[in-house]
Amino acid sequence: MSNERMTLSDLRDAANDARAETYALDAPAPARPSGPNNLLQERGPLGEGPDDMLTKLKAAVGGISSFMNVGKALKKAGIKYDFSTESPMPPMYLVVERGHKYAILNQKHADKPDFVVGDIAIGKLG
Repeated sequence: MSNERMTLSDLRDAANDARAETYALDAPAPARPSGPNNLLQERGPLGEGPDDMLTKLKAAVGGISSFMNVGKALKKAGIKYDFSTESPMPPMYLVVERGHKYAILNQKHADKPDFVVGDIAIGKLG
């Protein structure tokens, strides 16, 4: 043991150092490297990839012949949606999944949709 005495300021400094080490645990995690070996970064918490909802929407509306039948197809597929007819926007179905919004509308009202099935455009908003 050391015979050195700690002063009050030394004790305060030691306490502050201990607090700093505790708070360092709350620091953000380092960024994960990207690439094919990092599946956690590419997949969401439910194990679904980023484009799985677009694929589900395309599959749900793939066999219908009219825009007005989209609601029935979405309901049959178990996808929750809102139907919007607010002016000046064209009529569209809105799907919100895990914080992302998807729109389904007539192709003539869409600009650069992700998918087009017949005359129906499907796209991710934002």
